[in-house]
Formats: sequence, structure tokens, C-alpha cells
Amino acid sequence: MGGLNGYSTTNVLRKPRNLSREYLCVELLHKQSMHIYGLLIVIAQAMIVQFVTYCNYTVLRNWDELEMVMKVLDILMSIDMTLFWGFCLELGGRFYVCSVKVLESWRLLPLGRKQDMIFMMRFKKRCKPLTVGLEGYRKITRLSILEFIGSIARITIRALLALEME
Repeated sequence: MGGLNGYSTTNVLRKPRNLSREYLCVELLHKQSMHIYGLLIVIAQAMIVQFVTYCNYTVLRNWDELEMVMKVLDILMSIDMTLFWGFCLELGGRFYVCSVKVLESWRLLPLGRKQDMIFMMRFKKRCKPLTVGLEGYRKITRLSILEFIGSIARITIRALLALEME
């Protein structure tokens, strides 16, 4: 195994016909698994946002009435769940970045024949980077962590403002 510009691959995958067939197989497996896991990811994120928001709201709303142990426990659960889901979102974002790099690396393939170059150019245009999430609804990228933390902060503040108005 040797690589061009830091990429390592087998010689069999340097041929356009083999590469396209193998990539289509990977794309199909990924799409089928995301039909199941993508829905679970969306549900898990909704549950985690609700749980963290509840912990934050409970601590902020009932600060004077809560015992110190409950305050610490709620704060730690909120931080733990945020860090755990942030790590999961980071992994999904890195998967997306690696998928983009794979598609970009195809430009470096040593293609001798003109018809191979035309085939790979057309095939590359057809391919989209693989993403983690539910297709058409939720796609995890590197910015998903910021969206997640922003949504928790926004929901917590809105809940507190709504209760203050009552």
C-alpha cells in the first residue's frame, strides 16, 4: 500500500471502475443504516435537549429551595449530557469532513486514459459526501455542536422569561 500525497489505498481501488463500484456499495450500506440510526439520532437529540433544559430550568428556577446536593447533581447531569452529546456530534462532524476529503482525493488518481478521466469526473459529480443523520431532515456537520449548545441556551432562557411573565 502506498499513497499519493498522504492517502493510502490499494492498487485495485485506483482503477475507476472498481472505485466506483466499491463506493456505490459503501454509499448504499450507509444510506440503509442511516434510515434506522438517523431517526434514532434525531430522537436522542430531542430527548437530550429536553433533559438538559429541564435540569437547567430546575436549578435556575428553584435555586433557593433546592438542597446543595440536588443543585450539584442537576448541574453535573446537565454538563455530562451536554459533553456526551457534543462528543457524539463531533464524531458525526468528523465523519462528514473525512467523506468530503475522500471525494476530493479522487482528483489525485493517476488516470492515464481520457475515457477514465471523463468517467471519474462524471462519477464524482454524482457523489455527495456521506453524512450522519436523517436524510432530508437532520445532517450532522462540524457546526452541529454550536447549534446544539445554542438551542439549549435559547430554550432555557425562553422558559425562564415565560415564567417571569406569569
